[in-house]
Amino acid sequence: MENYRKKIISSIFIGGIMIAAALILFVFNILVDTNVITFYSGNKMMLSFQSGLLCGISLVALVTTIKYAMALKNPQKLQLMYNEEYDERKQLIAQKAGMPMAGINAVVMIMAGIVAGYFNTVVFYTLIAAAVAQSMISLAAKVYYSKTI
Repeated sequence: MENYRKKIISSIFIGGIMIAAALILFVFNILVDTNVITFYSGNKMMLSFQSGLLCGISLVALVTTIKYAMALKNPQKLQLMYNEEYDERKQLIAQKAGMPMAGINAVVMIMAGIVAGYFNTVVFYTLIAAAVAQSMISLAAKVYYSKTI
């Protein structure tokens, strides 16, 4: 259980980094949108879409980080999270659906798309579309394996 506690603490740290990075990029978007920084002269709709994505990423990371921090304070919640994460059936479903790597890949593609959006709008839309498509396929595989296993 101590190893799981360390894993949760590292997840909280990574979540904090994600929140900070998303908020920094969000503030940068606001500065660009209000013409305080004149670095970007591209599509304003894409800039708004980026801001929405960054807010969503921050919100999800914040909720997850708070959930983990609360679980660290409550041993019963921590034990329930441990049991849920190491459930053999759920592990098999996740393995069959390729979930750990698919989720990481989707997040990296979205973050790369957000950064690439400052330079090329087509690359932004392509990376976001690819990440959404990959997420939908992974979700469909997870649902399929949840029903069949």
